Amino acid sequence: MEAGAQTRLDTGGHMLRAAALILFVLSFPAGVLAIAAAAGLLRLPYELSLLDQRLPVLFRVHMGASGLALLLVPTAIACHGLNLHRVLGRSAAVLVVAGGVTALPVAMASDATWPARVGFFTQAVVWIALVLAAVRAIRAADPTRHMWLMLAVAAVASAALWLRLASWMAVRWGLPFDTVYALAAWLSWMLPLGAISLLARGHGAPLRIRLWEKAGSVP
Repeated sequence: MEAGAQTRLDTGGHMLRAAALILFVLSFPAGVLAIAAAAGLLRLPYELSLLDQRLPVLFRVHMGASGLALLLVPTAIACHGLNLHRVLGRSAAVLVVAGGVTALPVAMASDATWPARVGFFTQAVVWIALVLAAVRAIRAADPTRHMWLMLAVAAVASAALWLRLASWMAVRWGLPFDTVYALAAWLSWMLPLGAISLLARGHGAPLRIRLWEKAGSVP
């Protein structure tokens, strides 16, 4: 039994690292663009420039922290077992909380339709809840659940990529932009999160329910 459990743990660890690497590669362009925009190295699109005018400090902090978190979370997971993991993990958690908290007023100040604004707001709440649940897990000496929760954090963050892709498709194919954007504001993070939840369940860990219970239990 102990040997079988160890084998499942090792297999799950390899799967987590592989998934984290995939998320890092997919999220890298969006993360770099967000950091560059926060630093003023890129010209913001018109809609985002309006947000920058309304919330000049919060918006830049949100872009910078979220962009860095987008890169650091999967990197920390991939470095599991190395001395660098703890430093990267703690830094990523702080950035997720900073990016999530600042995302709340940014979402409400957006010119997007109200379904999209609520989607972004909910994404930020879930993002913060998941990283707090991951911190609780590691403090409870449950590293496997901790890693799955952090992978869920990375999946929610990957919405930045899918949202941009959906916006490009709407413009490219002449689709109703507001409708597509509102749907993407929800599906861009719910679908990746659901995929990670199914992946965790498929590897023998009852994390699908516990992940959501932990996320929902955060005040």
